[in-house]
Formats: sequence, C-alpha cells, structure tokens
Amino acid sequence: VGVLPMDESKVIMKGRLGPGMMISVDLINGE
Repeated sequence: VGVLPMDESKVIMKGRLGPGMMISVDLINGE
C-alpha cells in the first residue's frame, strides 16, 4: 500500500492528510 510494502489487511484507514491532520508511526514496535 502506498510507497512501502505492506499487507493490505493491516491497513485501518486510507486517505490523504489534510490541514491540521497528523500521522503517527511507532518505529520500535512497527505500528
């Protein structure tokens, strides 16, 4: 999905980030 190889079943939500929106990634746990 997107630019990284990822299992489609693990995707919770798809869309674009808009003004004031944020994305969070846990690099230690891979979440």
